[in-house]
Order: sequence, then C-alpha cells, then structure tokens
Amino acid sequence: MIFIYLYLIFLYIRPQDWVPAFYGFPTAMTVIPMGLLAGFLRKQQNPDLYILPQTTLIPYYLIMILVGTTIAADFGTAMSEFIEVLLRGMVFFMIVWNVDTPKRLKSVINFTIGLTLFLAYQGIMQGETGQCWGGMTVFPGYEEIRIRWYGDWDGPNVLGILFVVGIALMLEYAFGPWKQHGLITRLVALACIGYAGQAMFFTNSRGAILATLVGILFFFRKEMVKPYFLALGGTALVIGIALMPSRMTEVNSEEESAHERIQLWDNGINMLRAHPLTGVGKGQFSKHSKLRLIAHNNYVQNFGESGFPGYYIFMALLWYSIWYNMVMDRPEYKVPDEVAGAGRMMVAAFIGYMASTFFVVMENDLLFYFFGLAAATQVTALNCSKDYPRPQFTKWDRNIIIAVMMSILGVIIIQVYGKVI
Repeated sequence: MIFIYLYLIFLYIRPQDWVPAFYGFPTAMTVIPMGLLAGFLRKQQNPDLYILPQTTLIPYYLIMILVGTTIAADFGTAMSEFIEVLLRGMVFFMIVWNVDTPKRLKSVINFTIGLTLFLAYQGIMQGETGQCWGGMTVFPGYEEIRIRWYGDWDGPNVLGILFVVGIALMLEYAFGPWKQHGLITRLVALACIGYAGQAMFFTNSRGAILATLVGILFFFRKEMVKPYFLALGGTALVIGIALMPSRMTEVNSEEESAHERIQLWDNGINMLRAHPLTGVGKGQFSKHSKLRLIAHNNYVQNFGESGFPGYYIFMALLWYSIWYNMVMDRPEYKVPDEVAGAGRMMVAAFIGYMASTFFVVMENDLLFYFFGLAAATQVTALNCSKDYPRPQFTKWDRNIIIAVMMSILGVIIIQVYGKVI
C-alpha cells in the first residue's frame, strides 16, 4: 500500500514540480512499477476475483489508440500516445490489484480526502494572500482571484475538479446512513466540505461549481421527492447562487470563452463525421481544430480523436464505474455497509466528474486512478459478499452505454447548432 500512498502524493501534491529535493522525480519509472508488481503478486492468490469488464476495456482502449492513431496520423505519434495511456492503465491495475479489502479501500479513500484538504489549505492561503507554498501565485489574466497548483493542476478549472471529486467522497461521511456514521464524524465531514468548498470558490470555476451541485443532487436523488428536502434544497440553492463566483453570472453564448467553446465542439463534430472509426488520432485534436486548441470537453475530445469505437470504450468505462457501484447498497446483495458506502462515494464522484468535464478535458492520471478505485470497490464487494453479482458484459449494458453516448452527442449537437450553452 505504501506505493499507492506515494503515488497519490506525487499525483496530488506534485512535490516533483516545486520541492527542490524531488525535482523531476521519475514517478512513472519507480513508484508505479513497484506498486504494480506488489499488486500482481497479491492478485496471484485469487486471480478470478479481479476479473471485471473494466480490466478488459482498458487493454482494448490501448489497442484502439495504437491502431486508430497509426491509421489517422502515424506510428510514431501512435506509440507516444500509447505509452502515455499505458502508464495510466498501469495505475488502474495497481489500484485494482492492491485494494481488495474494506480496510484497504477505506484507507485509500481517506488518504485521498486528506490530500484534497491539503490542497484546499493551499488554495485558501493563495486566495487570501495571493501566494502559497513553493511561491505559487494566483492565475494571471483575470480581475477576480483564481487559484491554481502545480503540474496537472496548473489551471483553476482542472484544480476545481479535484475539489469536485473530493467533496463527493465526503458527502457519504456527512449524509450517509446513521448506522454507519456518528454525529462527530458528520460534523467533521461537514466542516471539511465547507473548507473544500471555500477553496473551490477561489478557483472561480463555473464548471466545478455546477458539477458539485449536480453531484450533490444525484447523491440525494432518493430524497428529492420528500417535502422537507425540497424546502431545504431550495433554500440551499438560493443561498448557493447568491454566494457563487462572479463569473457564474457571465454564462451565455455571447461571452468570448463560450463562443470559442462552441467553435471547438463544432470542430469535434466535424472530425467525427469525417473519421467515424478512428477519429483524427489520440492527442491530435488541437492540430485539427481551427483555433489550434483542445476541445474543452472530454466527450468532444474523445470522439473527435478516437471516433465511435474509442468513444464507446470511454463511455463503457464510465458506465461500469457508476452502475455496479450504484446498485451495491441493495439489501439482497449483503455487501458490508462500509463497502456499500464506498460505492456511493464512487457514484457521486463520477457523476460530478462527468458534469465537470463538459467544460474541461480531464482524461489524465486522476481519471484512471478513479477508474481503478471504482473497480477496486467492486472487487472488495465481491471479496466480501457471495451475493453481489459480478459485473459483466451484457446486452442491457451495451444498449444503455450506446443510449448515453448518443444522448451526450445529441446535447452537444444542440448546444453547437442551437447556439445554446
């Protein structure tokens, strides 16, 4: 487990980017292979336990990238993209093979929450003083304060996604079943949510704010029909809107960034139309867009670069990460309460992620870490309960995945050609 903790420190805190003693530390060549080896040895004790649709989809995704990008671009480009995604796939398997008991699962989730709160501390410090550890200052070019961090989190929008998924994990501790969490745990969790929320406010990221609201609403979906929830939720929504960053009032199709986004999405649709089977090649979106920018939308970026096959695999990974964790708390499956709670955490995190990546491209190490954590939650459920059904490829799953794919594509087409955003 030590290798997973080290990996998360390098993923979140990024000491290799700002602590002199760790400059350029080769995480991909040290921590990940050692963690993968430890997980592989653990897997040998019961290989069948770790068989999930996701463990098949990841290799298929890699093959699709290699073949599709070779056809659309060239072999050298394809190999470069293949290696980059291969490292992320290694992270996925490192998590799945190492995290297979309730104790290990809870430990990794709590460590992730702790790292999120550390970044919240840095963000609040930066927002209030203009600078945080390592000399990092607020994002330039804006009148309002917009915080950032190092490495993958060097922009306010991508940093905001860390708080989106972090808050989603904390929701279970604050609002999960009473038999699982005591009053002290709930109060601490509420304080942590407020603290991370304050840091998110300083990102001034509209996408992160909206995604968090979507994640919270989905978490409480079973309560939404009750009168008291409607009253409390409506009040909270009004207060939340009043306290939202100033940029939230600027969301309209005439704003420069929104207009630019529409153009990029239009480019992505044209790429899919011209190359439905391969796309333009992984990592090639900006080279084929008129603005020479990425899509600012994970879905557009994915189908523009990978065509329908890659888009299907991407959406299938999201589907299996969500659905088979969502049903985990059904009484007939007899999954231990703490594991079912982790399943609810994964669902809230992925719903928030899916909403936030309508506004930013985030198919990076964080996503594959959470793919792994969602799969590890399912492995843990299988390890603890003989009644929990093993996730499988079924016709029903396939049809739902295709329906979701087409629905998202339809929304994007309406936004582009209906000039709505």
